[in-house]
Amino acid sequence: LSQIDQKNNSNQSEFLTTLLEESLRQAKLDYYDLDLVAFTNGPASFTSVRIGYIAAKMINLCCKIPITAISSNMAVASDYLNSKYSKIITVLDARLGDVFLQIFNLENQNLVEDSEIIIVKIDDIEKYLPKDNNFLLVGSGKYLLSEKLPDRKFNFGQGCDIIKAKNIANIAMKYNLDNNIIPDQPIYIREPKIG
Repeated sequence: LSQIDQKNNSNQSEFLTTLLEESLRQAKLDYYDLDLVAFTNGPASFTSVRIGYIAAKMINLCCKIPITAISSNMAVASDYLNSKYSKIITVLDARLGDVFLQIFNLENQNLVEDSEIIIVKIDDIEKYLPKDNNFLLVGSGKYLLSEKLPDRKFNFGQGCDIIKAKNIANIAMKYNLDNNIIPDQPIYIREPKIG
């Protein structure tokens, strides 16, 4: 019904409420018209995860609207539900020489987690990958792997591999229709680095 895209590297907390209210206004809705609030709970930047979580939690507390969280890895992998591969591996650039890695099985256009989200040093990545190349590699860190392992062929997803609101919404609706419980806690895999 409404979507607002804004790329801003700072002051997210100042703009979030304004953007939410503008989006609701464009859709001719109020907070109380919502059935569910879905957000990504990471892994990602400590600050962005915290801001999204707090905003969702405030809507939940003030308006009594249920909230649900979708991991960043699942949000990226869900862009490839029509893939011919039965395995999708997400590698999200975690900076500082690390990636957030997760393996999914693709069964009837449904993502099934085959591993937990882990943080992996890019130098150690090969021991976490299947030996065969019968998988699709997606995420913001996918090209880091081809640089690290130049002799290995990878099947790269052709998308831009960003977290999309439509993917978060589609997965949230599907999981809630299936009555699965999705945690609303942020995913903090490593301690925040300040400095």
